[in-house]
Amino acid sequence: MRWSYLLPEYLEYFEQPVPLGVAVVSSVCRVYAEYHSEGVLNCQLNPDAEQNVRTLQVSLPADAAHLPLVEWWLVRAPATQLKVSATFEGCNGTIRKEVDTLVNLSSTLTSRAVGHAFLLLFRGVDSLSLFTPLLALTEDIRAYRCLTLNSLDGLSGSPRLKILDISQSSVTNLKVLKACPFLERLDISGCTELAALDDVENLGRLRHVNLSHSGVSCIKALECCPQLETVDACGCTRLASLSLTSLSKLRNVYASRSNVTSLATLRTCPMVQEVFAADCTLLTDLDGLEELQHLKEINVSHSGITGIHNLGRCPSLQLLSFTGCKAVSSLDALNGASSLEVVHASRSAITSVRALRTCSMLREVYVVDCMNLTSLDGLTGLHHLKEVNASFSGITTLSTIGTCPLLERLSVIGCERLISLDGLEGLQHLKEVDASRTNIKEVSALRTCPSLTTLRLQGCVQLLSIRDLDGLNHLFNVDVSQSGVIPHEDLFDQD
Repeated sequence: MRWSYLLPEYLEYFEQPVPLGVAVVSSVCRVYAEYHSEGVLNCQLNPDAEQNVRTLQVSLPADAAHLPLVEWWLVRAPATQLKVSATFEGCNGTIRKEVDTLVNLSSTLTSRAVGHAFLLLFRGVDSLSLFTPLLALTEDIRAYRCLTLNSLDGLSGSPRLKILDISQSSVTNLKVLKACPFLERLDISGCTELAALDDVENLGRLRHVNLSHSGVSCIKALECCPQLETVDACGCTRLASLSLTSLSKLRNVYASRSNVTSLATLRTCPMVQEVFAADCTLLTDLDGLEELQHLKEINVSHSGITGIHNLGRCPSLQLLSFTGCKAVSSLDALNGASSLEVVHASRSAITSVRALRTCSMLREVYVVDCMNLTSLDGLTGLHHLKEVNASFSGITTLSTIGTCPLLERLSVIGCERLISLDGLEGLQHLKEVDASRTNIKEVSALRTCPSLTTLRLQGCVQLLSIRDLDGLNHLFNVDVSQSGVIPHEDLFDQD
């Protein structure tokens, strides 16, 4: 009926939960009432979820007495899949009663053929043992920042468990996880007392592991997890080796701020797409990565690498960042990187960007503070290039930039050897130029850049006038402070 299409609009008038008298009118009313931001009887439907799953929010002990009173609503047809999200605050004297209440709810739902799963959130608990009967029914456990939780006893009977988050706890071992064969996600980030992952061996469904800033020193046990897709070991200062071999589904490896010395084992993981090893000062080379056909992003900024050898052989590489790698002096290894879109080479020792002229998909280039770089000659005829930042470099000219027709943003702040903007003529899409603290003397090259909106020339003491920019109708943001331009000089001619 037509009125059903108007229900969502009508129900938005309710700032509080939709009145039960409205929700029970029909199954359609029920669905739209549960889509409401406040739901009905703490029960909501998520319109963005891939599946039609209802969520029941339960805060304990406050909602313990209320829960049996809403069972009728939960089993009322049509009874769709239900996720019960229960939050426990500390280990008070009523815990056993609250656990029994949820276990009884599960029995009722099961008897009425209502599919359901539990999500348990723990705050301030120091033990899971009291929750054992409920843990056996649970798929998702979050015990984030339970600082005094030092054991996972109680989980041994949790065969349904798929997600476990015990980040920033004091847990020292993961032995009980051997009895959790369906575990898919594990978050032990910040668990500084945890030194090994031996107990996760043979978790056949484990896909994502976050052990960042933990005390783990070896991750070799993860080689026995064939479904593994993501490993986050950022900030693991005791970790010296990735030890990840022959993981056919591994896609993302994050090891920034660790003490890894090599990435070579990743050559046996053919599906890897992202490798982050920024601030790994003991990492001296990228050997092994050149064989990864699906590799899209590499971030080794502020690491100890001395070169980027053979990365041009990675046909899928889109982003490369080696900012602050002062021992890297050449981009030649990128010759022929046909998919490369973004290069961060700031504060490196590169002397040329000529190799980039073969990177036809290049969109952004950052070579800030590269004092050995005297020319941008390699940035020629790049038809997708939109942004170049060569601030505080040694460049003396912009003569080749004009052959990049889609360029939108150019920054050459502090390039003291730059005396002219010649080369920018006719760039139809150029919107922003920052040439502050350069020695340019005039800006006539910009008068044929009709899309220019922002121009910063702060501290250009050799620049005496910007009259050449008369007629740029989109230019509204101009900064010529501390330059040689006469104060209050009119930019546009007055009638």
